[in-house]
Amino acid sequence: MSTYNRKRHRWLLLFSSSSSRPLDLHGLLQKLRSHGIDQKLINWIQDYLTNREMAVRVNGLLSRWAAVLSGVPQGSVLGPLLFLLFVNELPTWIINSIKMFADDTKIWCRISTREDSFGLQEDLNKLISWSQTWLLRFHPEKCKLMHIGHQINTEYTIKPRYR
Repeated sequence: MSTYNRKRHRWLLLFSSSSSRPLDLHGLLQKLRSHGIDQKLINWIQDYLTNREMAVRVNGLLSRWAAVLSGVPQGSVLGPLLFLLFVNELPTWIINSIKMFADDTKIWCRISTREDSFGLQEDLNKLISWSQTWLLRFHPEKCKLMHIGHQINTEYTIKPRYR
């Protein structure tokens, strides 16, 4: 930090369950429609994500086939793209600054007074509400708070009520 510009910031680092976590299929299809994706492509994606089976091969032995009930196949080319389309609207819910990369979300703001921290809590509440609506959970135990250059003592809460 330069000596002429000592701003005080507070960052909240949030982590969703994973970009390979099961996305709510109906929610994903709804979001694809809202992005203007052609219905034929949406149908293809729906077929790609449903009625799948998997087996595991270990030391040459193949397990029984089992139905894959949800999620985007790990290691697929489409997986990260579908996840990004799913979470693309998050910045519109936030009043403070936000950065996203894969399944990491960071929100932050300048904190000069205790009241400044209320906006950050409001953003956190909005993110939790969004995650409950779209069934993509944040991991509270992985969420971190980082203080940069300030002494104002505040506490933030993550109290999701997932279905």
